[in-house]
Order: sequence, then structure tokens, then C-alpha cells
Amino acid sequence: MPKRKHFTLIWNTFIFLQVFNLVNCRDVGPDKLHGCSGLQRNLLTVFVIILIVLVQTIACFTFLGEIMFQTEIVDRRHFMICVVCGFSVMLASTLFKLIPNKWIENRMPMLDENKSIGGGSKLMTAYQNQANAKAFNRKKTDAADGEPLKDYDSQESQNNYADDDDFRAVR
Repeated sequence: MPKRKHFTLIWNTFIFLQVFNLVNCRDVGPDKLHGCSGLQRNLLTVFVIILIVLVQTIACFTFLGEIMFQTEIVDRRHFMICVVCGFSVMLASTLFKLIPNKWIENRMPMLDENKSIGGGSKLMTAYQNQANAKAFNRKKTDAADGEPLKDYDSQESQNNYADDDDFRAVR
């Protein structure tokens, strides 16, 4: 088999894997075995699927594929093998959904979705410290009056300087 024809079949299989994955990913619930239910109600999805299959058929059976995609013309048998290989996504998904949950629950680690992974690590601690820190601490001196430094980050000072454009602390 020539190299170009071999690459055409690989590309064709990849495209049909994506087409069937597009159908399959519409329903990802454990109780739905495939994504074909309600497909006829979504005309945009049907249009996209038909367009992809049409372009793929033109690319594999006519001389336009050689010009546009640098493919080789393939026979119907090889084309259908690519379609069946692409359909394997639907078959694998259905088989995985048929596996009983009790077989998987004992073998899979359970994660607490309310607790972050790595929450006690040094990296997360540093992140939390930085996230809770002030953007800057600003102290002002009144050189003319000779007053000591004042803390302008206290609650009382922030209330006094809330409208001051020069004093905006990011919280």
C-alpha cells in the first residue's frame, strides 16, 4: 500500500472517530447508553455531521481530495473499514456504561469534592497567604507638621481616606 493511501486511511479513521465522538458526547450520563436520542431535534449538530461526512466522502472518492487535502482515492471497502473503526467510540462508550458501579467503587480512590487536592502543601499555603494579603501597606508622614508616622491601613483611617484617589488599597 502506498504511503499516501496509508495516511489517507489514518486521517479518514481519525475524522470518523471525531464524528462519532461528537454524537457520543451529547449524552454523558451513566443511564444513557448513546448520544443518538434527540439528535433529530438539534438541526445544527445534524448539519455539522452531514457536512463533515460529505467533505470526507468527497476527499476520499474524488480528485478534489487530492487537490485540497493531498489524499489518495480509496475504494469503498477501505472507506467502510474506517467508518467502522470510527464507530468503535460508540461501542466502547456503551460497554463502559454497562459495567456495574459496584465493580468500580471498590477499585477507584474516592475524592472529596469539597476539599482541594494538595490543600495542605507548601504551594497552596503560600498561595492562600498571598491571596489573603493586602496589595500594599501605605504609611504617610506629615513633614510640615513634624507628626510621627501614621498607620493609614487601620479601619478608622480607611474610612477617612475612602474618597482619596491617591489612597486605594486593593483588597
